[in-house]
Amino acid sequence: MIYKTYGKLGYNVSAVGCGGMRFDLEKSNEENAELIHYANSKGITYFDTAPGYCKNRSEDIFGIALQNM
Repeated sequence: MIYKTYGKLGYNVSAVGCGGMRFDLEKSNEENAELIHYANSKGITYFDTAPGYCKNRSEDIFGIALQNM
């Protein structure tokens, strides 16, 4: 994985990100959270979400995933 230094504090974030716009609406929030866990296990540390993504479910999915990381 390629990492880039981000911001004045020098955090390293992955050059590849995982966005919340394309979650599967047929799956539960918990099932979609597994995608975030998988991405993180592969070294992805850059995640993107917004209130309007995935019919307003994206931030809930990220919340579930981050609670269990």
